[in-house]
Amino acid sequence: MKKGCFIKSIIILTILTAAVVYIIKYKFDDFILKPGKQLLAGALVDEWTEKIDFVKNSPEKDSLKNMVTGILSSVKKEDLVTDESLKSVMAYVSEIVKDSIVETSELNFIAEKIKAELQNERSTQN
Repeated sequence: MKKGCFIKSIIILTILTAAVVYIIKYKFDDFILKPGKQLLAGALVDEWTEKIDFVKNSPEKDSLKNMVTGILSSVKKEDLVTDESLKSVMAYVSEIVKDSIVETSELNFIAEKIKAELQNERSTQN
């Protein structure tokens, strides 16, 4: 290998390494984290739609749909909802829709859990 070729390859590798380090350090959220969260939220919306389809139509179903849609939209907007709270809320919702009937008591239970999760998130962020 000639000296000039070796020096050019060292310079190019240094520039590429610096660019990768810069992107990871300063632009990681914009390039990787935010699009990843949006993809995750989109997958959750699809999964949620499949789970709620077999539940019998009722006013409670509509209320539950609105609550979960609000949470998922706040994930897309990257508000106060984190992955852990989203997983726990979706676990509660999965338990409620197992029997294909949403009752008022279950709706009140999930509303309290969602409120508690969001308050917990606000207190940990402050």
